[in-house]
Amino acid sequence: HRDKKNIKTPFGYLQKLCQSHSVPDWYEPSEKRNAKKEAAAERKNMETKKLTEQQESEARESLERDKFWCSLSEVDRQKHRDEFKASSSLFEDFNGDILDGLAKHTAWDNRLQMCTNAVNSV
Repeated sequence: HRDKKNIKTPFGYLQKLCQSHSVPDWYEPSEKRNAKKEAAAERKNMETKKLTEQQESEARESLERDKFWCSLSEVDRQKHRDEFKASSSLFEDFNGDILDGLAKHTAWDNRLQMCTNAVNSV
């Protein structure tokens, strides 16, 4: 790696290069540096695209989950609330929006489980 003690300025780099008559081991040609920059930019673009797709997918699922919850009757919603509360003694004190949000996930998971079982039984 670069010896920063001896090379403090670009002129120092040139002087050192001229004295040693060889290219330092750490030196990379501009084509190689540019290729690395392009590869890094491409990776970042792919990661950004993947993250965006994941966020869009989560948003779609959230809308579907909300739509499903709204389609349930109040009796069915209460069944899911009760089921969620019964799943652990830690959840007995949950009420209101928190309970509805957690029960909504339980209802969605149960719906997905029923869809999976229906496909497997065919």
